Amino acid sequence: MINILSYFGMNMQSEVCLWTLLGLVSTIFDATLFKVNANLKQVWQMRMPAELSMPVQRALRTMISGVMLVQCFTVYVYLATGK
Repeated sequence: MINILSYFGMNMQSEVCLWTLLGLVSTIFDATLFKVNANLKQVWQMRMPAELSMPVQRALRTMISGVMLVQCFTVYVYLATGK
């Protein structure tokens, strides 16, 4: 199987990652998902316990954001399949 970006020297794994990231970015900027965007902002602005170091706080926020984006993306894929 020949991938589209192989002509530019990109392997299959990198292309899949690129298309996935582009899909997530387009999902973020979709007009119907402003609530998700607001929730992501809320995650990054919430206060965390002072006992947690900044790298741990960033890691937790990144994980929460990742879960939210994956959840949103899977809903999008489900709706796109038309089932």
